[in-house]
Amino acid sequence: MSKNKSKIDYKSLRKISPEAARSAVLDYLSSNKGNIADCARVFGVTRVTIYDIVRKSRQGDLKDRSKAPKISRYK
Repeated sequence: MSKNKSKIDYKSLRKISPEAARSAVLDYLSSNKGNIADCARVFGVTRVTIYDIVRKSRQGDLKDRSKAPKISRYK
């Protein structure tokens, strides 16, 4: 079974705007009936990344979170 689907470079799209990249993934996901594996294949990312984007959308915030630790052990 040969499918000729074009790939979308998620990483370069994310460099421009993380929110727009996540929104594009969610739009594609809704257009292909929620097929996580196909969406991951098209965007060139892992399924875990897609699940993280879906979780962020359910929380209502597609922005990047801080990388700083919440608790500093030796502060």
